[in-house]
Amino acid sequence: MIEVSADVSAAVKLLQENGYGVISPMMTLKDGNFVVAEEEGEALPSSELYLYIGGVVACMLTAALAAGLTMGLLSIDPLKLAIKQKCGTEEEKRMAASILPILSQHHLLLVTLLLMNAAANEALPLFLDELVPSYMAIVLSVTIVLFFGEIFPSAIFTGPKQLRYAYLLSPVVRFLMLVLRPVTYPIAKGLDYLLGHEHETPFNRKELTALVQIQYEEGSRSTSPGRKRSAINYDEVQIISGALTITTSVASDAMVSMSKVYSIPETTMMDSDMMVEICAVGHSRIPVYRSDPSDPTNRSLLTGFILTKKLVALDTSHPRPVSSLMLRSPLCVRPTRVLADLLNDFQEASTHLAIVCMEPEIASECLAKDLPIPKECKVLGIITMEDIIEELLQEEILDETDRFEASALKRAKRVVRRWKSMVRQRRLARGEEVTGGMLSVRDVVNAAREREGGRGGEEEGDEEKGYKGEEGKEPLIDKKEKKKKKKKWYGSKG
Repeated sequence: MIEVSADVSAAVKLLQENGYGVISPMMTLKDGNFVVAEEEGEALPSSELYLYIGGVVACMLTAALAAGLTMGLLSIDPLKLAIKQKCGTEEEKRMAASILPILSQHHLLLVTLLLMNAAANEALPLFLDELVPSYMAIVLSVTIVLFFGEIFPSAIFTGPKQLRYAYLLSPVVRFLMLVLRPVTYPIAKGLDYLLGHEHETPFNRKELTALVQIQYEEGSRSTSPGRKRSAINYDEVQIISGALTITTSVASDAMVSMSKVYSIPETTMMDSDMMVEICAVGHSRIPVYRSDPSDPTNRSLLTGFILTKKLVALDTSHPRPVSSLMLRSPLCVRPTRVLADLLNDFQEASTHLAIVCMEPEIASECLAKDLPIPKECKVLGIITMEDIIEELLQEEILDETDRFEASALKRAKRVVRRWKSMVRQRRLARGEEVTGGMLSVRDVVNAAREREGGRGGEEEGDEEKGYKGEEGKEPLIDKKEKKKKKKKWYGSKG
């Protein structure tokens, strides 16, 4: 209603009383005021109605497709897809080969899908406004975009069949990228220039190790039998971690220092006693050094090493010095030599032992001239192929000798504990004061030999009866013999 002055209103009423009125489709007169006439809605022609309905449906489907593909394609990990292309099934390889080229154009794909989504969302209210009132068009537009253009498509395209849907719609995506390229390409190139093209950085060694450990932990916690069977085990985790470690570890990390190396002087006579000693040590390779008159404790003047297995052919009835044997020249490496490179050096040189020193070039030259390694080279220790393999496996390798020694040490400790307990009880029974550290392993062994009649202790009996060869297992001893030994061991007083 249009408000007018009192004079105009009185004049209008007077005209109405005399039979006059206003003829206009836009307004009427009521109580002396001009009232805007309400427009009567006219029915749309059927062709236009179907056109607007089709526009609404097209906008809704376009928005749903663009939103779903944005979430579905951009959430696929290219690394995981590349893994499937390498070791997946034939179907997975085919799907990965079709999707990877699209994902490689990250910014172009992103701009194309977002442009489609924005155009559909902006056009939807325009079509709805021709079908329903404006307020209803806004409500319907927001509802349709939220549920049918965002939530449902995103849930479907990121679900269990994400890869299959992405593969089936990849031709559509290629077509859209081609059609919209004049608009999207400049924007994508600008993003590449500003943000960079590469978005994925490769894993470093620590991240790869952590990834393998996480996979192992997830597989261990899984309750699915199929997943547990396919999960990696602890040994595989250790080996993978070791393989990644040896590329950063150096020779000084795995070497054995010279103070712990068993070596013999070149003047040593290879008689039966020496052969027994070498066999007892159990090493396959033994370094040989030249004695230093000025420093008898210096064992760094190495001249080579001998192979223990070659000593089998020696005649111990006619002893000969070690220097007369064929000594093999080891590799000479720096302490900073990477273990992975050193492993390749071992393979190329067909040897399993290397000398770690500060001047490997000088040391190698002296060994080639049958001269000992001079002091200036500063020999630090030795490293073997077994040391590198232990670093690779992340655990110590025990052979038959090592296991026997470990088992013998375990039995010796058990005997010492029993002996101390027995002596403590006897002293308490006699009223004597018990003090710590009253016995040593040597005392127990000597006492055992006296009670065994000088037979060599319990370990020799174990070897005669047989040893299982597994660490931590009891030796195979007959029960009667074991009972008899126990009686001899603890039988007498004192």
